[in-house]
Amino acid sequence: MHRPTTKPLPNWLFYTLVWLIIPPAFAVVIVWTSVTCHERAMKDITSLRDIDPKAIADALRAPSPYRR
Repeated sequence: MHRPTTKPLPNWLFYTLVWLIIPPAFAVVIVWTSVTCHERAMKDITSLRDIDPKAIADALRAPSPYRR
């Protein structure tokens, strides 16, 4: 049984690779999340235009079904 000739990565190289991969991955996740949330918020705002204020006022004036 002879030992494999490949050496493990030196520590500095390992940590350099870790620092080059992980922070950009976090940045990608954060940017993607904020973009999708912004798109959803814009959709919600456009759907709010369809709400009839008179219907809301009538619903608020109506007697509550939960009140005894």
